[in-house]
Amino acid sequence: MPSLSALSYLIIALICGAGVVEVWSASDEATQAFSWWRLMLASYLLALIYERVRSGASMLKVSVPSIAPLRLGRRAGIDASIMNEGVRALAVRYALDLPESLDACRETQQLTLAAGTATPFSFELLPSSLGDAVWARLPMRILGPLRLAWWSTSLPVDETLCVVPDSLAPHDRSTGLVRAGAASHRRQGSGRELHHLREYRPGDPRHAIDWKATARSGELITRVFGEEQHLDIVLVLDAGRTSRNEVDGLSQLGHYVNTAARFAERAVANEDRVGLIAITDRPVALVAPDGGFRAVRKIRQALAGLATEPVESDMLAAAHELGRMVRHRSLVIVLTDFYGSDPSSRLGQSIRLWVPKHQPMVVGLVGGEIREIAGREASEWLDPYESLAAMTYQQDLQRGMEGLRRLGAETLLAGPGELEQAVLRRYQRLRANRRV
Repeated sequence: MPSLSALSYLIIALICGAGVVEVWSASDEATQAFSWWRLMLASYLLALIYERVRSGASMLKVSVPSIAPLRLGRRAGIDASIMNEGVRALAVRYALDLPESLDACRETQQLTLAAGTATPFSFELLPSSLGDAVWARLPMRILGPLRLAWWSTSLPVDETLCVVPDSLAPHDRSTGLVRAGAASHRRQGSGRELHHLREYRPGDPRHAIDWKATARSGELITRVFGEEQHLDIVLVLDAGRTSRNEVDGLSQLGHYVNTAARFAERAVANEDRVGLIAITDRPVALVAPDGGFRAVRKIRQALAGLATEPVESDMLAAAHELGRMVRHRSLVIVLTDFYGSDPSSRLGQSIRLWVPKHQPMVVGLVGGEIREIAGREASEWLDPYESLAAMTYQQDLQRGMEGLRRLGAETLLAGPGELEQAVLRRYQRLRANRRV
């Protein structure tokens, strides 16, 4: 259906006025007025038909340059253009018709498309779900050549937008890495830090010889480096029912995925080995601990295929998978919801299985609105009840943390903006204290 313009409403008012004159007049002029009213109406309807045929919709095409994969939870700008292949300029109004997983401004925008040129337009997206999202069409209204109405049409786009886990920014990849707490043993000619120099022994590799020290002493001198013993880390992600809860515009699973993806990059840059277990009522993703870029690629591929499921997560199944996956002491980072967790829960039973062989660290997420509501002064009658509910929720989280801490787990509760750095700091502290 077309949307009439202001000019159309003015013409309709004039036609109605002519009809009123015919009703009120009883003279012969009324017949003439009636004839003019019918003529005006017929002309207007013919003009609308002409506009519909000449609206120019067939001359428009949407062009979208190649779009790089979108990062979950990170805003991205999209540039596109509309090509007008017609011979006259067109005024158009458009609104984005995107999947719900792509949050964007959906208000109507207006453009003037010059004849024979491509007119650019841009918008911002906030991806909230992993996977492929299809941008199928661009709904649009085109102002007719007589400016009587805006004619609805829909231009095909058929662009697939891929949403992947977030990654570290280039300037972050060399920061936040800690070497404290790593045990070392001596190995000539390898590693990063020089441990000492000694006399050459038969069998020492040629690249281990320190030629400057050899020149000074007149005898072959070998460099001996310290090589660190690095950690095995297993990330356990809860993809069950509670991970569907939204916190600051992104599901809990989305926050877990981004934290796990970026943490894996930091850990392998520190030469640790990282693995992954994603759990619902069963394991849905398994990646054995590995190092280097290969480990990051495997983990990101596994994370990209995750989706929440409306089932209770079985952490005992994750504990059994971990027992099969690793044979020696590891740092187990569990990203889950503390609400309802206690020593008798399946998460508590998993902690008992992991301790003392492994060092579990359970990480929970709390939204900033919960803290705000809990500490907000009452201004309406419902505010005290909302504050009480928020405080009760916080107390339950704290009880869950205390219960798991008594079982031997490290516990951590943070907001979305603090989660990654809080996990990294705790990981660094455990490493420095040689807790793993």
